[in-house]
Amino acid sequence: MSDYLWNPAHEPDPDVRAIEERLAPLRREPPSLRELPDRSPVLPPSWRRLFVAAPALLAACLLVAASLALLARGKGWEVRWEGERTTRLARGEWLETGGATARLSVGRIGTLTLEPGTRLRLVSDSPRDHRVALARGTVRAEIQAPPRRFFVETPAATAIDLGCAYTLSTDEAGNGLLRVRAGWVSFERRTAGALDEVVVPAGASCRVSARRGPGVPAWDDAPEPFLSALARWEESAESAGDAPPLDDLLRTARPRDGLTLLGLAPRLDAAGRAAVFDRLAALSPTAALPSRDRFVAGDAGAREALRGVLGLPTP
Repeated sequence: MSDYLWNPAHEPDPDVRAIEERLAPLRREPPSLRELPDRSPVLPPSWRRLFVAAPALLAACLLVAASLALLARGKGWEVRWEGERTTRLARGEWLETGGATARLSVGRIGTLTLEPGTRLRLVSDSPRDHRVALARGTVRAEIQAPPRRFFVETPAATAIDLGCAYTLSTDEAGNGLLRVRAGWVSFERRTAGALDEVVVPAGASCRVSARRGPGVPAWDDAPEPFLSALARWEESAESAGDAPPLDDLLRTARPRDGLTLLGLAPRLDAAGRAAVFDRLAALSPTAALPSRDRFVAGDAGAREALRGVLGLPTP
């Protein structure tokens, strides 16, 4: 094959030259193209590169937005209503049950049932801080998690789960009742420079006051005269501001009701603590009691030692 076909600088074969001569009358020169203006002064190279990359940037933004929307749908807690209707409660949103009952999935650690007339807000749904604010109404919690992962804030105090099941009610002012069915609940109220904490075991209840915060725990099976005396004592303490007489409480207490009497001790003066110690000593005549002087002085170690002597549960 002639090299001329690949490189016009070579001499063509006679046959090729003859074909070119016959086709020469049909040759036509292409029209000249108008030279395009130089756009570089108007649009710098950096902007030209940006326009080239714009479609890729737009696609990336759309992908990120879709991912964020998918993650947002995964946040919050599922709410199952009567009749199996299901909604979702997002962080920061309020839920009002009206005349219905609703059941929330507390992340993956339990459930929270809201009774009719309850208003509640989801404060946090992070794995280590499952937190709601209960404005009013009644909730029933069933939690299976390490301690201090689930919190219910009320207007007067915060119920902190220690691995348990409980029922908590409150009105809009903060007056309410905590009743523990299993495990323990820490009932806390922060004041200026202090923390008022009451730990309530299973089988016991504790009232909360809008003015004074958590009360003292009492066994649900305590004698009615004892529970009535405790209610009168707490009402009197709230209205008067000073500790009322303990006579009715001490007289009707059982050894097991040391749970309540020891809970009262930090709120009493020295004379009141002395009366509590003497009553508990009379209820447990064979026990090796800790130092009376230390208990009367308000020593926390003496209170815990007396709790152990009485066989009361500890968290």
